[in-house]
Amino acid sequence: MLSRSAPDTREGSFVCSDTDGVFYDTSALLPGIEESDEEPMVYYFTPVHYIKNTLGYAVLKRRMTERKGLDEVFSLWLRNIETSLEMIRVRNKLMSYSEKDALTGLYNRRGMERWIKERLKTDEGQAVSVFIIDMDGLKYINDNFGHKEGDIAIRAIAAALQSAEGESETVARIGGDEFCMISLCDISAEEKQKVIAVAIERANAFAGKPYPVSASISHASGSLLPDMLEKLISQADGKMYLNKKQKNQHRG
Repeated sequence: MLSRSAPDTREGSFVCSDTDGVFYDTSALLPGIEESDEEPMVYYFTPVHYIKNTLGYAVLKRRMTERKGLDEVFSLWLRNIETSLEMIRVRNKLMSYSEKDALTGLYNRRGMERWIKERLKTDEGQAVSVFIIDMDGLKYINDNFGHKEGDIAIRAIAAALQSAEGESETVARIGGDEFCMISLCDISAEEKQKVIAVAIERANAFAGKPYPVSASISHASGSLLPDMLEKLISQADGKMYLNKKQKNQHRG
């Protein structure tokens, strides 16, 4: 069974999914179909769906001498497959909701912790840096421009962090105005912090708002270990409070 959308035949040698409009070459529906058998075979292509959700299609292969087509056994098997795939789809969707921040689409803390567990399987002991990015002036934005503008500013910071995210990194929103980036990249933490700062400065310039879109950044480094996250976040938070204090003193 192939995990493609159920096809509708169209002109020529193409079929087209009626759900997303993607065209397929019919030779890709079942690769090697012409070379796979010495004797003629009959192939039955049937859609796999659950109510209105298209899940793919199944292919039943029979000899020309067989009189059976799409019998009850195949139909029962297909219904079981459809129900199982729909349950998996719903489970994955619910899991995604439980691990993602609804406002920004970033991981929440749970999603970030799962990412770490996955990386521990292959990268345990590798050098890691944890960056805490704390928005500046969210309360000021909410109080003076409204919570809708506050949400816009939060999403602007999130987008900036995503633009600075590398392949061996992940970003999460771990509080109302607090973000965390975990980095296994090769560059130093100091260089990465500059990359993050530049991305936020660009977001501020692009936003063109009457308020600044800015954030304070701090980091802590260590080794990727099962118990490292809270320790490094705590260290980075301590540095963050000092950074905030220095910013406020400078403004004063």
